[in-house]
Amino acid sequence: MAAVPLVIQQDSDMSKNAKNNKAQKTTGKQGASRMYLYIGLALIVVLGIGVMKGGLFGPAQTEGVLYAQPSEFHAGLQQPGAVLVDVRTLGEWNRGHLPQARRIELEQLEGQITAQAPDRNTPVLVYCQSGTRSAFAASILRRMGYTKVTNLVGGIESWSRAGGPIVND
Repeated sequence: MAAVPLVIQQDSDMSKNAKNNKAQKTTGKQGASRMYLYIGLALIVVLGIGVMKGGLFGPAQTEGVLYAQPSEFHAGLQQPGAVLVDVRTLGEWNRGHLPQARRIELEQLEGQITAQAPDRNTPVLVYCQSGTRSAFAASILRRMGYTKVTNLVGGIESWSRAGGPIVND
């Protein structure tokens, strides 16, 4: 009779071992899934930072808009017939702007750009204080059919940090 409890005990131990093995397999799958999730999130962050910095391998291009760092933006200003547009407010403009810039506030861009650049193939370079409003302006210009649109990454702040000329008039 002593053997019966031993057999029951063995069956009980076997079922515990089977449950532990199953739990370990499940935990292993969950661990792998978490690892892939973390790798994916890290990749998204790295790519996002690269795009925000003006591209991973040079200037970024989104929806036909060139997002240029100050040196590339300066080169773009050398294009024949290029039109430079400052989309900041009058108060910001009065604190200084790029030479040759024409001020058209973002809210007025659609109604006023054709007077400055009637040809949709004219290179149009836009900037603002930090690059956000000019990104919207660049999208508006592309939607209007302008084919050569460049946005200054980081706006006049990055231009100034790079030593670009700023005038007051």
